[in-house]
Order: sequence, then C-alpha cells, then structure tokens
Amino acid sequence: MFSEYFEVEPVCSFALSNRRRSEDPTRRFKCLFCKYTTDFANDLRKHNLTHTGERHYKCEICGKRFVLAHHLKNMYVAFIFFNSHIP
Repeated sequence: MFSEYFEVEPVCSFALSNRRRSEDPTRRFKCLFCKYTTDFANDLRKHNLTHTGERHYKCEICGKRFVLAHHLKNMYVAFIFFNSHIP
C-alpha cells in the first residue's frame, strides 16, 4: 500500500532518535505527488492523505469525515463547548 503513494528511503538513526532534519537530503521520505520530504515515514503517510482524499474519521453527530483524528476531536470539543453555552 505504501509503495503506491510514495517512495520509501532510509532515514538516518540520528534523525529518528532526535526528531531532527537529516543533513543528507537523499536519506529522506519523498512524496510522489509534490515536493514534500520528511525524515519520518509516518509524517509522509499523513501528508499523502491530502493527495488521496481518504477521510477515515467520521463524526457520529453530523456525519462529516476528517483526514486526521485530532481534527475530529477538535470538532467534538467545539460542539460540546457551543452547545453547553446555549440557554
């Protein structure tokens, strides 16, 4: 599944352990759809959702779908906040 959306290249262990950008640009994960690169496979996986249009997280209240779980959580927080202040 990953090979359909992006090239996977090795990442240096220093970048993985310290979450810092690799000094070597050839040792990065590269998006096949745009010029985005990252040191982390998971960051690239999340980025690729912007190209594929997949929305895995569905709101049980309104049915709206979200790309990332924290976007759904933010909507629930806003919903609870606004509905708790309505007389």
